[in-house]
Amino acid sequence: MIICCTSIVNSSYWKNSIKNPMVQVVFQDNHASQKAQIYWLHQVLVQLKTKYGVKAYNAVGHSLGANDIVNQALKYGHDKHLPTLNKIVTIGGPFDGLTGFLSTQTESTVRQLDVKPGRFTKHFSEMLKYRHNFPGNVKLLNVYGDTNTGYNNDGFVGVASARSIRYLLRGKLAQYQEAFYSGEQAAHCALNQNPSVAHKMIAFLW
Repeated sequence: MIICCTSIVNSSYWKNSIKNPMVQVVFQDNHASQKAQIYWLHQVLVQLKTKYGVKAYNAVGHSLGANDIVNQALKYGHDKHLPTLNKIVTIGGPFDGLTGFLSTQTESTVRQLDVKPGRFTKHFSEMLKYRHNFPGNVKLLNVYGDTNTGYNNDGFVGVASARSIRYLLRGKLAQYQEAFYSGEQAAHCALNQNPSVAHKMIAFLW
């Protein structure tokens, strides 16, 4: 995932000439539990504020990284030791797990349905409990894809699962946008390398 620092004061690390520095967060143990990853991300954000003077940030996450960003904000949304979260870009986030992976509905039908999941996974139900913690005035761009192979997913994450974040954060966001991609460039591991996604993300963030 990427942390984009949008407001910095008294930094002893970055040069004043650097605008909006980016921090790539890569977990050494990417098979650790999500609970551990959320805690590690929280510690990174605390350090960015206390040690480097970061006052506000944007966050970009792909796949489980998207889940980590959202869950960190849900769990620690009111922590005063954190910089202010402005914007989030989620790419192929399995927010309601892999439900709908073998869907027989067409893509157009899925996109017209209510974003409320047909059934809640244990993970999604847990996230719902922390809705009240989510910080205010956050804008979110949700990117998801369908490889057009008849299963309404990007090869790993179902369209309905990726879109369920809209239901999760209903009434909590200052702005919500969706960006849908289809075909080979919409495959789960191709989405974050898709130039169109990059342009959309840059326009949204900056």
